[in-house]
Amino acid sequence: MESKPDSLTLRIPLAAIGESLSVLRIARPVQEEKMRRSLETHGQLTPVTVWSKDKKYDLVDGFKRLHAARRISKVTDLEARVVAADGVTAKRAMLAL
Repeated sequence: MESKPDSLTLRIPLAAIGESLSVLRIARPVQEEKMRRSLETHGQLTPVTVWSKDKKYDLVDGFKRLHAARRISKVTDLEARVVAADGVTAKRAMLAL
């Protein structure tokens, strides 16, 4: 019997990634600027992590990457790891990641 993967990686448009968990994060503009420069220079090196919420994607990990990507006009989507989670599990994963 084949086991079901607990995550899937795909490209998601920036506009389709919600940030309901961002209220639990501290904004760090200096680090976001460093991330923006890194994305422009090297591209995305690590996928963000999202969970599916109400048939939409909500960010769990990668807030600096998402904010930086939104400031680069040529970036329209991000590689994202989609994890199976509910709201409580997503919050726990955010703290662990």
